[in-house]
Amino acid sequence: MEAVRIGPDDLLLARAAGTLAPPLDLLVGLHLRLSPRARARYRLFLELGGLILQELPEDRRALAEPGPPERRRRGDGSGNPASSPGAFAPLPGVLADPYSRAVRRLSRCRDRVARTPLAWPGLLEPGSRAELVRIAPGAAMPRHGHSGLELTLVMRGGYVDEWGRFETGDLQVCDGRLTHAPRALWGQDCLCILLHAPQPAAAPPARSGGS
Repeated sequence: MEAVRIGPDDLLLARAAGTLAPPLDLLVGLHLRLSPRARARYRLFLELGGLILQELPEDRRALAEPGPPERRRRGDGSGNPASSPGAFAPLPGVLADPYSRAVRRLSRCRDRVARTPLAWPGLLEPGSRAELVRIAPGAAMPRHGHSGLELTLVMRGGYVDEWGRFETGDLQVCDGRLTHAPRALWGQDCLCILLHAPQPAAAPPARSGGS
């Protein structure tokens, strides 16, 4: 089985189609809340999907509609269907309390790089885990690779690595082929949500490309 390369646009497309399972849906919902650029691209994907549906014969439209209603619910806690671009809700209750507790735990740690588990009750699938990471200004994480997918959402501050500069609202998607050593920008702590998930596999001979 060959690994699928996944980028942020792939996740936005999957969310627009209503096929993104939790906790990826929740994390992408937060990405949309924090990033105006991501919201603009997401709305574009929704509009393109609507145009494609309009071109299909009537008897095929039902087959192309995004999943059942419960799978089209947005992961940001708003309860709005994924096809409604509308306003983006604040931090959803399912994450607000665990996030606040994790921030308080990190505030008591004096390490320049600190991390703590982030509880997502009922959302983490087998093989997945989430954590909150704080990097002091100018400090760097040890160089590391990934055994699966690692999604990093910057909640505050920012960091640089060999692949670019990531600031508040940005989402970096890493897989098993990427190694890096993120270094926090100067000025304030860098606070990130990290989601570790199994690497998807493609059934041969098909191959999915990503950014």
